[in-house]
Amino acid sequence: MSASTSTGTTGDSSTIMSGSQADMSGGGGGGGGGGGGGGGGAGGVRQYGLILAWVLAWWFASNTLTLLNRHILVVLRFHHPIIVASLGMFGTFVFSSLKRRYAAASSSAGGDGDPNYRKSPSLSREFIIKNVLPISFAAGLCLSIAQIPYFYMSVSLIQMLKSIVPLFSMVLGVLVGVEKLILTKGLAILVICLGALVAGMGEVSFSYVGFFILVSDMICFTTSQALTQRLLQQSSVPISSVDLLYYVTPGTLSVMAVGILIIDGPKLGSVVSTMLSDPFPFLAATALGAACNVTATEVVRLTSALIRSVLAQLKTILLVIASVFINGDIVTGTHCFGYSICIAGMLWYAHPTAHKPRGSSLPK
Repeated sequence: MSASTSTGTTGDSSTIMSGSQADMSGGGGGGGGGGGGGGGGAGGVRQYGLILAWVLAWWFASNTLTLLNRHILVVLRFHHPIIVASLGMFGTFVFSSLKRRYAAASSSAGGDGDPNYRKSPSLSREFIIKNVLPISFAAGLCLSIAQIPYFYMSVSLIQMLKSIVPLFSMVLGVLVGVEKLILTKGLAILVICLGALVAGMGEVSFSYVGFFILVSDMICFTTSQALTQRLLQQSSVPISSVDLLYYVTPGTLSVMAVGILIIDGPKLGSVVSTMLSDPFPFLAATALGAACNVTATEVVRLTSALIRSVLAQLKTILLVIASVFINGDIVTGTHCFGYSICIAGMLWYAHPTAHKPRGSSLPK
C-alpha cells in the first residue's frame, strides 16, 4: 500500500505507466506536433525515473524489514509474530494521519500548500464496506500469519518459494478485473513457479506446515493487492494512496488485534515490558514497516499488483544474498538451479512480447 492519486487506468500490466502519463504526454500539446512529442517523451522519462525511485526505496525498506523482523523473532527470541507485524501497520497509520493533517493545514493556510494534496472525498459507509473492508480483512490475515513461516524455514527458502506470488497475482487480477489473461505472460509466470518448486526441493529441512502457512499468506497478500489496485486505478471515487492507507489500516489493525488477544492476551504485560527494555529494534520495525507499506502501495499505483509481484522476485535476489552473509543461510546447488529458472522466467515476463496479445502489434 502507498501514496498518491487515482489514475483511472485499466490496470493492464502490459503498460507500466500510470494514468498520469496522459497528462504528461500532452505537456507540449500547446505547440506543434514535434513540440508535443518532445514534451511527452521527456514526461515519459520522468515517469520511469519516478517509478524506479519508488521501486528502489521499496526494495530497501522491504529487505531491511525482513531481516530485522527475523532478528527480533529468532535472535531476540521475541516469539510474538503478530505483534511484530502490527508495528509496521501502526506506523503506517500514524504516517498517513500526519500526512493528511499536514497537507490539509498547509493547503488551508493560504499560499500554495502541498501541490500533491487533494481534498479527501467523503466515503460512504456502503463504499467503505464494499471496497475498503475487504482489503483490510485480507491484509490483516496476511500480516497475522506472515512471520510464522520463519519459525519453520530459512529466509532464503521462504523468499525463493515466494516466487510463485506472480501466479496468484495474475489469477486474482483476472478475477477482479485488473489484469488481462495473455498466454505468453501466463507461461512466463509458470516458469517462475517451476523454478520456485525446484528451489524448494533443495531445502534440507523443508516444512510442510511452514509451506502451508506461507501459501495461505501469499493468497491473502495477492487478494489485498489486487483489490488495492482496483480501488486506486478503477474506482469512480478518486482516492489517493495516503487516503487509502488511512482508511485501510484501522480495519487491518482490528483484525490483527483479535489474533493478538487470542494468542498473547494473558502475556501482554510482560510483552510490553520486554519491548520497553530494548525499544530500538521495535521502533525501527515500526518506521521500516510504514516505509515499506507506503512505497509498495505507490509501486502498485504507478504499475500494477502483478508487476509489483514480479519486481518482488528481483528484490528477493538481494535478500537471499544478504541472508547468506548475515544469517548464515545455506544455499545449495539445487537452490541456485531452481532460482536460475525463476530468473529466466522473470526475464521472459519482462520482455515486451510476453504482453502481446495474439494477433496484435506492439505499441511504437
